[in-house]
Amino acid sequence: MRNRLVVAVLVLPLFFCSPQTTQLPIAPAGSALVVSTPALDVPTAKAAPANPALLQQRADAANQALQNALARYPAGTSTLDEIGSWSEHLFAAQREVLAGVALSDAAKERVNQMKKLEALASQRVSSGSAPSSETAKVTYFRASAEIDLARL
Repeated sequence: MRNRLVVAVLVLPLFFCSPQTTQLPIAPAGSALVVSTPALDVPTAKAAPANPALLQQRADAANQALQNALARYPAGTSTLDEIGSWSEHLFAAQREVLAGVALSDAAKERVNQMKKLEALASQRVSSGSAPSSETAKVTYFRASAEIDLARL
């Protein structure tokens, strides 16, 4: 009796909310009951083609913000989170502006930049001017850059 109650509680709302009334199959007690509902056709908007000048402007702005954060990091006035975020923003923007060898070169440059940053962060942690959590953060950002390069 309990199984029938569970089926009634779970299935009846689906049955009555469905746009079409269909007859539910009768299943033996203890067997699985599969109920399908009609698929909804959701319209999707097509993205407008991006303006190449805006794409380049976005990449340039991300590069400027990244370079600024990198320059401030040794003095402790920017964070690894800020640098990592701008590095990811820049690479996302470069994916829309660059292709082929140019994109691969940009990804390699990003990996090299993260390796240098990893060494600098290690020095800052060793000297006590940065918390030990910086080591894991910079390793994450370097590994992400290497993964992005490998996926090209």
